Order: sequence, then C-alpha cells, then structure tokens
Amino acid sequence: MQGTAFSRMEWKSINLMKKLAQIQTDIIFLSKCKRMDIIPNGLKVKNPLLSTYYTDHSERLCHTLSKKLRNHLISILYSKQENIKKELSNLETLINNQTSIQTDFTRIRQEIYITHFTSLQRKKDCKLSKLLPATWGHNSGTPNPPSNIVNLSNYTLSPEEKSVLSRGLSFCPATPTNMIQFCGDLEAYFRRLRLKEYFQDNTEQCTDTRVPSHQQHKKKNSTWTPPEGRNDSLDLYIECFRRRAQAEIVEQQHRLPHNLSRAERNAIHSLRNHPDIIIKEADKGGAVVIMNRSDYQKEAARQLSNTKFYRPLPSDPTEEYTKKLQHLLRTLPTLTPEEINIPLEPRPGLFYLLPKIHKPGNPGRPIISGIGTLTEGLSGYMDSLLRPYATSTPSYLRDTTDFLRKLQCIGDLPENTILATMDVEALYTNIPHTDGIQAVRNTIPDDATAQLAAELCAF
Repeated sequence: MQGTAFSRMEWKSINLMKKLAQIQTDIIFLSKCKRMDIIPNGLKVKNPLLSTYYTDHSERLCHTLSKKLRNHLISILYSKQENIKKELSNLETLINNQTSIQTDFTRIRQEIYITHFTSLQRKKDCKLSKLLPATWGHNSGTPNPPSNIVNLSNYTLSPEEKSVLSRGLSFCPATPTNMIQFCGDLEAYFRRLRLKEYFQDNTEQCTDTRVPSHQQHKKKNSTWTPPEGRNDSLDLYIECFRRRAQAEIVEQQHRLPHNLSRAERNAIHSLRNHPDIIIKEADKGGAVVIMNRSDYQKEAARQLSNTKFYRPLPSDPTEEYTKKLQHLLRTLPTLTPEEINIPLEPRPGLFYLLPKIHKPGNPGRPIISGIGTLTEGLSGYMDSLLRPYATSTPSYLRDTTDFLRKLQCIGDLPENTILATMDVEALYTNIPHTDGIQAVRNTIPDDATAQLAAELCAF
C-alpha cells in the first residue's frame, strides 16, 4: 500500500513539473510579446463594430483592451507558477520521508522537465516568429502599405482606400440577395439533378470521348429539362429544398453581415468616381496599380499611333464583316452556320492596357477584349481546334512550373552555360499574318482540317 502511494506521488510530481514547464514557457513567450508590443492572435479582441459602425477610435479601444488582457494573463501565470512551486516543495518533502527512496527519481524527473521545456520553448519561438512580420509595420508607428498596391499616380491613398485595394480587384462586397438571380440559380441546380437522374442509365450519350474537342465546342448548350414525375423521391427532395432555401434566404437577407466598413464603402465610391486616376491589375504578379489617367491615355495613344500595327478606320466595319463571315461559313463543307454562334448585335473590340510594372517606364501590355464581338465564337472554336497541336510541339511551355520541370530533365549543364531570354516588343502584332497561317498549315497533318483552320484564321 505504501509503495502504491509513493508511485502516485512520483507521477504527480512529474506531471507538476510538466505543468510548470508549460507555464514558464507561456510567461517567456508573453513577456517577449510585451517587450515587442505584439498581441498573440488568441488575445486579440475583435471589433464588434467592424461590419456596422466601424471607427478608428473603436479599433484603438479593442487594441488597448487586447494589451491589457495580455498583461493580465502574465500576472495570472506568475501566480500559478508560485502555487505549483509550493505544491512541488510539499510533494518533495513527502517523497523524501518515504523509507524506500529511489535515488534516480530526481534525475529522471529533471530530464523529463528539461525535455518538455525545450520542446515547448521551440514551439513558442516558432509562434513568435510568425507574429513578427504581421505586426512589424504597426510597431514602427508608420504602417507599411500593402505589398500588392503600386501607386504610380499623384493621388495619395487614404488608409481606407488602401484597405479596400489590398483585397484585390476580384473582391466582392456583400450585397443584398438578388431573389431573381437566386431563384434562377436554384432552378439551374434542380435541372442538373434531373438530368443526372434522366441519363443515369445511358451516360455514354452525355460523355462521348470519341467526339473531338473542337466539335464539342460547336455544339450549342441545350436548355431542355426532364419532366417531373419520373422519380418521386427526387421530386420530393427538390420541393423541400426549394421551400427551405427560399424561406431561409428571405429570413436572413436583411441580417447578412457586411464585409466592409462604412468608411471602406465610401472609399470604393471615391476611387470609382475619381476623374484623375485609373486602376488596373498589373500584367504580372497580380498587383493593383493606380495610374494617372493622363499617363494611361498617353501610353495608349503612343501604342495606337504606331501605323505599323494600327490604322484608323473611317467607319465601323462590323456589319460588312458579319456578311463576310456568314458567306464564309456557307462555303465551308465541313462547317454549318449553326455550329458557331454569331452575335445578333456584335460590338467592336475594347482596347485597354495592363501596366508592366516589372519593366522600366511601366509600359502597357495591349489587350483587346473580344467579349460580344463578331469573332468571339470563331476565336473560341479556333482555340479548341488548334490547342492540341500547339501543346504537342516540343517548344511548348505551359507556364513557369513547366519550364522548371523541363530544366530538371536536362541534367547537369556544362560550365560557362548561358541562360538567355528575349524580350519581344508587341509580340502578337509582330507576327506576319501570312507566315502565321502557313505555320498553322504546316502543323496540322490532316489536309482538310489544315485548310479549314487556314481559311478561318485568314478571316
């Protein structure tokens, strides 16, 4: 009985030493945070006014409260440390009074304590290093601007405008639910369910792998929906889902949280309506670039004034080219006009620039948006037709990762090897049209497909 009590006291002493190591590493970690003016994530007080009535003063109050919580926790840990030390001292007295004392127990317990303390301290140091980059700008008193914002304009951004732009140009502010769009999306989901049920026994009709990709592109999307009454379980599920979804969205649409403060919403309005700046995504890297509108227009005029690549038109030739495209589709034996969509009211292409901030002078990369243009469907068809041939060429590089993978396959390079790169100005406009069409002919082995591609490219 006496030996059992002694064993329990040993384990209790070891567990107390582990607990002491935990508290001591917590004290060291929080003391370092206090010296560096850092607040651990678990002690940061979230501003409850962030999505409603956010102000800088409310943010400062939360920051001050977070500091006080951190300092208060340090005091609590010091108090717990003293209590554990007293308990350990009393326990050691009881152990020493036992008749059968194990001489190695003190050494073993100390080794366990050191091992546990070292492991915990390593984790705390790693945690502290992760907190440093996120708070360093705040500690210096002059917060650094977000790294994804490049301001090339004369306009000085406010903190709220920087906060909004740092989220990227694809960020979507929360808006009230559009019930018409919601119902449309809901019915589209139900249609997909009914199609899966309808074609579950003959899926080969839906996924025929023998159809070439460019012929799949020609096929128009069907709008047919299987009728109700085929599957009672599916009908019941759809009806219950529809009622539940509509009831919940109507109930919650007035209580959806905002993901922007009022000041940030005002910042969006200010940036959108500012007459002297223009905001674009960088050509590489995804940064948000703010430019003077005059500089942007000057760069666009510089490129469009190059008569080698561009020339002004006396009028909009869309109607003329619509007739030519319709005539071309009628003359091609392998293609029918119904196989490529031609917009009823096509618009001209839109020219815009993406700033190349990685190059001197920040030149613009010209882009022509073809959405809604006469050749939008034709371009998509040609892309699906030529892509398999382009990707199979030895010189094809999909992206940077593909390039690095191919470099690994080369093996060890001899000494004095030079890796060269070429910077081509106006790459696509510098490709001779006739030579490009001939390259397409030479790449496609099938004569009929090559002739089709050449005639469509020539258009």
